[in-house]
Amino acid sequence: MFDQDDNLLKRVLVIAEDARTRSSMVALFEGEGYVVQAAEDSMEALTLVDQYAPQVIVLRVAVPATLGLDMLQSLRSRRPPLMVPALLIAADATVIVDAISEGPRILSDQPMPLDQVLIHVDQLSPPG
Repeated sequence: MFDQDDNLLKRVLVIAEDARTRSSMVALFEGEGYVVQAAEDSMEALTLVDQYAPQVIVLRVAVPATLGLDMLQSLRSRRPPLMVPALLIAADATVIVDAISEGPRILSDQPMPLDQVLIHVDQLSPPG
């Protein structure tokens, strides 16, 4: 579990199969003051969600967004439901899966550069 002091920090969970992509994303978020956990797959991600209660999940998949949304389903269909916004960067689009709305919001019909991802993650994170 996370410490009481961690409640004051912005926490992001990065999920990416590719180690280089994962490492780049972790470095980017840590450089901006986030507490970052990283997972290679959804099974590892579920464990990290339970341990660290991320405020935002960033999922980078090398497949179309529709398949990436399916991957997020295991995180979002938990009981109780995981009410965390997720930013999905796929081969064909960048979408937000909102914690409160039913469907995804398309941010871009292209994959988004990491510097722009940072802006959206910051907007999705609660104030610190």
